[in-house]
Amino acid sequence: MNPSSKRHLLTLGSLICLAIVLVGLTEFWTYGGEINRGKPYLNAFHAMLICAAFAFPLLGIALYLLKKQEDITTAKQTQADLIKAKEGAEAASRAKDEFLSVMGHEMRTPLNPILGFSEILRQNITTKPESDYIKTIITAANRQLRLIEDILEYLRINRGEIKPSIEAFSLVKLCQLTVSDAQVFAGSLNLSFEADSTVLDAAGDCWVEGDRIMLRRILDNLINNACKYTSDGSIKVSLKRSTSKRDCFIVAVTDTGIGIDAQNQQKLFDAFTQADSSYTRQHEGLGLGLAICKKLLTILDSDITVESEIGVGSTFSLELSFKEITERPVEASSPAPLPQPRKLTGPCHALVVDEQIDHRFIARSLLESYGCQVTEAIDAGVAIELCKQNKFDVILMDLAIALIDGKEATKLIRNSSAKNQSTPIIAVAADITPQVEAACLADGVQHCISKPVTSKTLYDLINQYV
Repeated sequence: MNPSSKRHLLTLGSLICLAIVLVGLTEFWTYGGEINRGKPYLNAFHAMLICAAFAFPLLGIALYLLKKQEDITTAKQTQADLIKAKEGAEAASRAKDEFLSVMGHEMRTPLNPILGFSEILRQNITTKPESDYIKTIITAANRQLRLIEDILEYLRINRGEIKPSIEAFSLVKLCQLTVSDAQVFAGSLNLSFEADSTVLDAAGDCWVEGDRIMLRRILDNLINNACKYTSDGSIKVSLKRSTSKRDCFIVAVTDTGIGIDAQNQQKLFDAFTQADSSYTRQHEGLGLGLAICKKLLTILDSDITVESEIGVGSTFSLELSFKEITERPVEASSPAPLPQPRKLTGPCHALVVDEQIDHRFIARSLLESYGCQVTEAIDAGVAIELCKQNKFDVILMDLAIALIDGKEATKLIRNSSAKNQSTPIIAVAADITPQVEAACLADGVQHCISKPVTSKTLYDLINQYV
């Protein structure tokens, strides 16, 4: 209610009360005069008292109701403002997520030919310094790919698309493998792993149930960070059993790096945050690695803590709520090493469906290096006609083709082409989420892979179907 309305209401209430008093005075004066004409002042006084007894409570009630209305109006306005602010914040958050998602897809797609052709060149050029140039290109492209994957992973976690996949695995072997793979970028750093004797069983191992892939991603991030911020010294990964909780293990990554001060430790696990965010910082990155670790550990019902001292180093400790198991599952035998160079044992006629000429070019180059015969289609219409006329052994289908997308094209091929109703179709996209993969499989796709497509990944899939 605006101030003018309040004034009008108060004035009206006052006039009403005054009118009641005047009417009461007149009535009681007349009535009292007839009864006791000798004391008219007493009758008037009684009349005033009686009228006041009625009028002032009425005025009080009016003022109370006015105040109550004002409070209700203010509360409703405050609630409306809060709802509006919340909706605005949610809209801004959605816009940011959509922008980052589109940006991630658009930045990831050009890496497909960059990494693909670089890999082909590395296999064919072994002389220096050209081989070093190619290695530098691949390293830089993989670093860019890692940044993009961090963005997409963070968005998937925020949207609730990441769910734990529980399986039995060796916690000791996972830590050992992670440390072994990290030796490539550890350089001269002394990278080691140590398991406490209380963790190991009679066979020197420790089997648990948990999400192996999530834990590997977390450990990769922590070790990468340790390598990034440690120029000299060592990085140690240790495993021990929690002394305070059942079925709980502590995995710690300790480095002798630059350390983190107490103030920056408070914001380490915030997204897009680094201890040094200035333009003169020495270390690259978006500041998403530790935020992703924290969110993944929350999904796993686990936690992470940090202890650090400037100039001494840091220790990141994972408190993993993994159930220990005594019965080991039967481990699959290691697959035979891939032949080098990769060549298919049988004939293969492949159809590549992609509107981008450079993506068709890299796909053709990789497939022909395996010994495939390759046919290209620039859109779904051409692909459908080709499938009516020819029998293919495998089809590479880009999901983002114009007019008719890859999923719809797959359904049309399955329904209109008798020759290729059972031909394996591999869907290719910039980012394959669980929802996208489920939809593709429902439409008749056999497998989904994300860009950039590596030679090994593509070869492994083609080799399954030929």
